[in-house]
Amino acid sequence: MFNFCSAFALLKLNTFANRKLSRSLNKQNSQLRFASLAL
Repeated sequence: MFNFCSAFALLKLNTFANRKLSRSLNKQNSQLRFASLAL
């Protein structure tokens, strides 16, 4: 049986990774938007 504590830790880690990933993606998107405006 899967441990609830490890499942919760995995969920927290996954959420943290997703947040970091989406933040870097947002930064890339804004840079792309700025570049397209500059063209």
